[in-house]
Amino acid sequence: MSFAAWIKEHYDEKGPVAWLALFLEGVSALVLFGLMALTCVDVVGRYLFNSPLHGGTEL
Repeated sequence: MSFAAWIKEHYDEKGPVAWLALFLEGVSALVLFGLMALTCVDVVGRYLFNSPLHGGTEL
């Protein structure tokens, strides 16, 4: 199955809107992963190295 066929099967939107939805889902997934990684680094730094990530609370 090609990528375009997969998008056509899994999205109700038609045309470029389906590609835009896929792109925005990817961006939001990357942002959430970045926030998760930032939190993990902050917690590990705080408890193991006694040095939290500077500005982690604000982010």
